[in-house]
Amino acid sequence: MEPGIEITLVRSGKGVDWPELALAQRVVKTTQEAMEAGAQAAIICSPANLHIEQAMEWVSADLPL
Repeated sequence: MEPGIEITLVRSGKGVDWPELALAQRVVKTTQEAMEAGAQAAIICSPANLHIEQAMEWVSADLPL
């Protein structure tokens, strides 16, 4: 991965804990927590019915998707 990039995962905790979780520097439960941790962009990979609501949180904070 790109040096200097930190990965923050926003997870509900309801899914399977895959081994790849270890690649993230932190795991949080809310978008707000991710932003407070310094997230500067997002890739939304949640169920489709949640995409617009979650995207609007990032857009409202003027952060790229």
